[in-house]
Amino acid sequence: ALLSIALLFAILLLVGQVATNVVGRRLIQMFEQLVLRIPIVRIIYQAAKQVVEAFGAPRADFQTVVMVEFPRPGMRAVGFLTNTIQDEDGRPWCTVFIPTTPNPTTGFLQVVPAESTVRLDWTVEDAVKTIMSLGVLTPRGWTPPTGPGIQAPPGGG
Repeated sequence: ALLSIALLFAILLLVGQVATNVVGRRLIQMFEQLVLRIPIVRIIYQAAKQVVEAFGAPRADFQTVVMVEFPRPGMRAVGFLTNTIQDEDGRPWCTVFIPTTPNPTTGFLQVVPAESTVRLDWTVEDAVKTIMSLGVLTPRGWTPPTGPGIQAPPGGG
């Protein structure tokens, strides 16, 4: 078993090294074209690729994990703060993307008062794991926060 793990690690390391050069990128493109020809595998591969692209790339948005009241009063949902905007009276509002479980490439966009968002001390990886695992995998020692929301700073997440 230990040899298998070491071999798997070595293979992953080799694939990573190959993928970082021009020849490796071309090989990956050829592999993708092959995979996309297989009907069921294509669906799974495209879904997995969308998840990686949506949540794996370092971007300014999706970096703050929040909890908002959704879908009805008394219930909470984990989402990603995507922007902070102000209404005509200068009050801050947050746009929050709430991904669906277990496929986080779809979801709901909610515009909520900034004071009703609660920032979670989670990484994006923690949130994605929790969402994709149907809530089975939550950050160690986490308990839902209580009390009023934490106001988002002006200018976005």
